[in-house]
Amino acid sequence: MTQLMLGFVISAAIAVLAYYKDALNTSGATTATVIGTIIYGFGGPMPFIILMLFFASSALIGRFNDTDAPMRGSLQVLASAGFGAYFVLRYGVSGHQYYLALFLVSLSVSTADTWSSELGRMSKTPSFHPFKLKPMTKGLSGAVSFLGLFAALMGSMVIALTGLVIIPDLTLFVVVIISGFIGALIDSWLGLVQVKFKDEHTARIEDNKTHTNVYHSGFKHLNNTGVNFLSNGIVVLIVYVLILSF
Repeated sequence: MTQLMLGFVISAAIAVLAYYKDALNTSGATTATVIGTIIYGFGGPMPFIILMLFFASSALIGRFNDTDAPMRGSLQVLASAGFGAYFVLRYGVSGHQYYLALFLVSLSVSTADTWSSELGRMSKTPSFHPFKLKPMTKGLSGAVSFLGLFAALMGSMVIALTGLVIIPDLTLFVVVIISGFIGALIDSWLGLVQVKFKDEHTARIEDNKTHTNVYHSGFKHLNNTGVNFLSNGIVVLIVYVLILSF
């Protein structure tokens, strides 16, 4: 109970700070507090530090890349860390270490995808279609760049390296790196079929709905948050099945 209370106090303080820094809106701050409390309360300080490493690095890169970056809401927070919180909760209840491994895999996917998306926008070379290799609008979901791919690999490596403190296993280290990178690729592939909008004035294709654009292509109910949730879920499911198979 003491650890849960400590987790709540620390998480709430960080969430409030993120709210006043315009990184999270009200629902996002509330959800982040719940997730942080679960991870600290059931996993202890180190999983919480890894969670904070993801959120802090993502916020920093986002602000550096775009000073008008939108605040994250509850669904975006859940898509990024919901699976991770669930696995830490399962670890706290059961004591099975493979749940911590799945936590690392989930955070690796989220970090790799976020770093890839944010740093990929800063690429000096054109973004391209992952299959057709044709040029695509920089920053548009589904587009990839060499800088973005490198950033995905670096993001997954950061989580894998810090994860060695929790589980000092070289095989898991490699699995976390590969999982994060593959998760970022899956996110790009799914991004190709997510909803897209076309600006009526500039004919520019965009991911988000505004008052100046209309539906253009893709699944209408699949947005970027849904893509993040699916790519994370697919990877952790695959790793979970592999863990049970060995």
